[in-house]
Amino acid sequence: MRYQRIGYLAAILLLAAACGGDTPTAGPVTIETEIDFSTEPFHGTFEVIDGADVLGCSSGTRSV
Repeated sequence: MRYQRIGYLAAILLLAAACGGDTPTAGPVTIETEIDFSTEPFHGTFEVIDGADVLGCSSGTRSV
């Protein structure tokens, strides 16, 4: 279960990184996540607190 959580967090970070288009490529980024591991598929949301201009998006959802 622990490895699934780590994998899910990695998936959210990759999703956040993939949101961008023609955006700056450097700068601080703070992402706040809320993930429900109580049932499968796991699902959650993320909100970019700092660095939305670097990522090219400000929030999103994910199910794994």
